[in-house]
Amino acid sequence: MKAAYEFGASLPTGRRYRLWHTYIERSRETCLAIKSGLDSVEAECTLAGTIPVDTILDPTGFHEEQPRRQVVEDTDLSALTYLYHWLAGLYPPSMVRPSMEFAQMVARTMLDEIGENSFHVLVSHDTWVAALMFHWFGLPPPTDWVNFLDGFVVELRPSASTLITKEGVTEVRLPDWWKVVYDQSTSTDKDV
Repeated sequence: MKAAYEFGASLPTGRRYRLWHTYIERSRETCLAIKSGLDSVEAECTLAGTIPVDTILDPTGFHEEQPRRQVVEDTDLSALTYLYHWLAGLYPPSMVRPSMEFAQMVARTMLDEIGENSFHVLVSHDTWVAALMFHWFGLPPPTDWVNFLDGFVVELRPSASTLITKEGVTEVRLPDWWKVVYDQSTSTDKDV
């Protein structure tokens, strides 16, 4: 929690931050610690809430099938193997949500209240971070995998974004599907 607090306190000031987390309690706790760090430097910050997306649609089927596909253990290699299978579409879509669909659903959720000069922080899990970095920015997983507080902070815009990773700050071009998602999310006559 101290590292999360320090991370929040070290983010650039003069920006607005929207903080998201997954449904796992520890990601919410980490998110709150990041918010405390941002609050300590008087950064404008909003706790946006939970990303309402599930990746494993059939947990029973997945847990029965997964040991046949790979060695299931809590290691970086196991997580990387799962990620590659997921990105390649090797799981039935009724069991595991396709990774591109997942990436677009997260984008839609985060774009609902897009604002100028506003950064989004999603406290998530290694495979989610790697899938979003791949589908949103065309970046492969880090060679040393995704560790605690790895990932990215992003300013979301229609065609390009400012991206902050452990490598630094850069401008990235977003994929062509991003504009469609952006237009759908910012439309004033959306279906509710």
